[in-house]
Amino acid sequence: MDSMVRVNDPRRPNLIWARGPNYSHEVLLQVPPEVIRNLADGHQNSKVGEYWGLIHGAIPNGTGLGNAHALFRGVRRPRSFESRQAEEIHAYVMSPKCSLEFPSPHGGGPVPTTVPRQAVFVAYVEFGAAPVTDVCGEILYWEWVFADSDGTLPKDHQVRYDARLW
Repeated sequence: MDSMVRVNDPRRPNLIWARGPNYSHEVLLQVPPEVIRNLADGHQNSKVGEYWGLIHGAIPNGTGLGNAHALFRGVRRPRSFESRQAEEIHAYVMSPKCSLEFPSPHGGGPVPTTVPRQAVFVAYVEFGAAPVTDVCGEILYWEWVFADSDGTLPKDHQVRYDARLW
């Protein structure tokens, strides 16, 4: 897969460029500021680091979700965003070589950490029916999940999601 053309702007930390559902178009996604604030307030430094490094792309030469190598539509398993329609949720899949964590919520930059063994990183997005300004979707949640035997897709992805888009 070719890399993304656009790099995310560090001055706009809650806006993310990614390939869209049809792969040939880029879309602008957002993370509501209160999501990051809640993670920071809850001292979930690894989640904040994952967002900053893996989703936004603050790792060297990183393009965040632009590094995703698969996109699935429809989540068929229990999830933390139950109020959303399962078929509207999309899952971006990445296999990063490292993750990031903020060692302290009160300063200091992110530090690289190892990735969980035999896992892939998944970011869940809900695309809107019509874009608000230029934003086409909202990043809801992200997590590490067990990988399949090839180490590139989530284990049991055939039953976890409705369809693979790319």
